[in-house]
Amino acid sequence: MKTNLRVVLAIITGFWLTQSNLKAQDLVSLPVFSQYQYTPHMTNPAMIGSMNDMQFTFNYRRKQIVSGETFDTPMFSFSTPFTSKKTGKRWGALGASVMSDNAAGFLRTNGAMLSFAYNFHLGEKWGILSAGLQGGYFQRRFDYSGQSTSAQYDGILLNPNLGNGEVFSGDGKNFFTVSGGLNWSLEDEKKRQKAFLGVSYMNFNQPSVDILNATGAKLPAALQATAGYRIIQTERFSVMPNVRYLSSGNNTQINAGSWFRYHFLGTPDTRIVREGSLGLGAWYDTNKSGVIALELNQPNYLLVLSYDIPVSKDISNFQRAGVLELTAAIKLNRAKAIRPESDKDGDGVLDEYDSCPDVAGLKEFSGCPDTDGDGVQDSMDACPEQKGDKKLMGCPDTDGDSIADKDDACPTEAGTIATKGCPDKDGDTVIDSEDQCPDQPGLKEDKGCPKKVEVQKIENVASKIELDILENAKYVHFRTGTAVIEETSHGMLDLVAEVMKFHPDDILELEGHTDSQGAPDRNMKLSQDRADAVKVYLVTKGVGAGSIATTAKGQNEPVSDNTTEKGRSLNRRVEMKILKKK
Repeated sequence: MKTNLRVVLAIITGFWLTQSNLKAQDLVSLPVFSQYQYTPHMTNPAMIGSMNDMQFTFNYRRKQIVSGETFDTPMFSFSTPFTSKKTGKRWGALGASVMSDNAAGFLRTNGAMLSFAYNFHLGEKWGILSAGLQGGYFQRRFDYSGQSTSAQYDGILLNPNLGNGEVFSGDGKNFFTVSGGLNWSLEDEKKRQKAFLGVSYMNFNQPSVDILNATGAKLPAALQATAGYRIIQTERFSVMPNVRYLSSGNNTQINAGSWFRYHFLGTPDTRIVREGSLGLGAWYDTNKSGVIALELNQPNYLLVLSYDIPVSKDISNFQRAGVLELTAAIKLNRAKAIRPESDKDGDGVLDEYDSCPDVAGLKEFSGCPDTDGDGVQDSMDACPEQKGDKKLMGCPDTDGDSIADKDDACPTEAGTIATKGCPDKDGDTVIDSEDQCPDQPGLKEDKGCPKKVEVQKIENVASKIELDILENAKYVHFRTGTAVIEETSHGMLDLVAEVMKFHPDDILELEGHTDSQGAPDRNMKLSQDRADAVKVYLVTKGVGAGSIATTAKGQNEPVSDNTTEKGRSLNRRVEMKILKKK
């Protein structure tokens, strides 16, 4: 009895798809490459707009199942950028590819695709947005050449030269595909990709692929989104995580992972810097497989080898052999075709990426100059002809007081912002050159000298709580032998400043006292300096300088025995009293 091949193949195909982890989608869809960045015609036609070089590429994919059958897909591609002769910018790209998909030896899909991308330049900091459109023509047929039927048996012997009795008409299908996408790409000055983001809608016309009377069989549209961002870049090493989302028919797939690259230093020419890299990539696929890839990217060629490894125990035995992919490309360096006017200022930065195309500059400043060589480009340098400090927008600071010389009223003497860079030892905002009392905080109207205020000696002006605060605060800690207040005393002095807010019309009297260690005249000066130091601190906390009076008692009024350390510590103090004005 004659065997009908259509029936046999339909049964084999159905059994095969049932027993394996494959879906009918695998036979209806076009192949999906794990190396999506190197197969733009299968991922997003707009991706060719971000290519720098004319490129000839060979891609090969083999998907093997344990039964011994394989899905083999070789593909040859060509792409070339279009560069404006006037500006040197890439305004678009053209690409073409041919592929042959052989599914287990009996289902073959051959086709060709033509792609075009147009670029929108968003500026040096924002990169390029490419819009791409692609058309494809495919022929899909069942191949019966390796099959036999009972009609080819002569007795008990098989004679393949005999006809098999089958009519093959209607066992093939020709169809067109239309795809489109957008892709944004950002590069650094060495043409290394910093970031990318793309989205495409492949085969959105959903052509019929009806074979073997499979009425209603259509090539499903595929929505793909890709993204990547370089998180680390040193002179020799970079890390770039990336992800792809794919939705086709009822299938959804996500690949997430990263490239880890070691960069070989390139040799710069007069127009562009070229370098190579060695990369290792690793991804996880939500179809329960891991992907590992090795990449060698050189200025004139590219080699990539990857393997999809099933990582789940519940995958069918038919599916556990994995997927092998290979990419090999030859690149024709675009810089060779660039005309000299593409780098008008001759600084080694293409006009396309040169923020200052008419003035020679430095690569690290995107072609803009740094006349004084201080590491601040002229457009951001407030003093472009004087070498200065980056923190001061490139302006010099001779006295080191963090005030640029051009804004410093005393450029050779360290000062403060409050006095426009001029020195003010006592901190009363009256510069020393105009301060008749440079060692004592005073008032501007009194030429920097403290105002003498007559007060009534009434000590019960303060409340009980305020008196306790003043009593505790009088033992101000100073650095040994100096009038520098220790931070441990700041809290209590802050409370004194708060108390004085309730006495705006009263006077705070500060009396400085020391122990008997040292010479009496030195102790007298030290007690005055310490009282003045407390005044300066309180003034910085908002107490008016005219509301504070200071006096010095030296070692003359001890409150304890100077022969013991405990007694001496009690004698070292700044007495504080709130008095009324007359």
